Amino acid sequence: MPDVSVIIPTYNYAQFLAESIQSVLQQTYTEFELLVVDDGSTDQTRQVVAQFESDPRVRYLFQENRGDAAARNTGINHTTGRFVAFLDSDDLWLPEKLARQVEVLQLRPEISVVYTAIVLQQIDEQRRLPPPPAWRESTLYEELLYRNVITGSHSSVMIRREVFEQVGLFDDAFRISDRDLWRRLAERHGFYRLDEPLVCIRKHEDNSSRNKVMMADNHLRYFAKLQRDILPEYRHHLPRVAIWLFTGLTLGLLRRGKLRSACRTGWMVLSHVCRSPDAVTSLMRQWWRGLAARARLPGDTR
Repeated sequence: MPDVSVIIPTYNYAQFLAESIQSVLQQTYTEFELLVVDDGSTDQTRQVVAQFESDPRVRYLFQENRGDAAARNTGINHTTGRFVAFLDSDDLWLPEKLARQVEVLQLRPEISVVYTAIVLQQIDEQRRLPPPPAWRESTLYEELLYRNVITGSHSSVMIRREVFEQVGLFDDAFRISDRDLWRRLAERHGFYRLDEPLVCIRKHEDNSSRNKVMMADNHLRYFAKLQRDILPEYRHHLPRVAIWLFTGLTLGLLRRGKLRSACRTGWMVLSHVCRSPDAVTSLMRQWWRGLAARARLPGDTR
């Protein structure tokens, strides 16, 4: 039985997929299985995976198109390893990625999730992202209410398989479901960040995060769930979270001429400003402190 189950969910990313698979097969840690979950692709995805199936660690799973979260859940349900790692099918791993994460999880039983620093690659430009500013909130759970601080997100995490039985799988009601799962994990499980850049995140025109209308719908669904599920002691954050989530998104939608979606997210901002005007002052302070912190970051060449 392999120690690590690697899951690559993919949908019509054949042009990137071979390099992603190769980056897994080139890991120095070799006790893994690789599950490529094809979420109903109509391009050459099947043929790309077939090139690697002579390696007994590689398995191909096909499902009708049901979305990224459902594909990840299909992969989880077919895993046999103690640890689960995800790789987006347009990203890459550096060779020591699995070895370093397995080492942490074996030595630190109190840790359930390990993630890493990343390298950002866009077209022909490559650079390491500076470390994120220190948490503005008291706990990781609170910080995840506002922003996804798990660098590399899906492609950088390794998780103990057993924790899914406690907190559940990805919520397939969301197109982008990572922060919802990280928040649920942070309620009761320890996270650890490796400062080594062990993942290459590739930015391109087909990244789902560039679709602002889809992001607006995803954020509205996320916030509705958050209102139902947030731990009672953190409920006072909700007005600030709404303003934080939807202000920048509304401006981005307006710039793209997406008026209907901008009205939906703008209403969320206005309604929570009216209910909690103090939240605006608090957020302005946080925004200013965040700018000051980024200005002091060493090696930030952006």
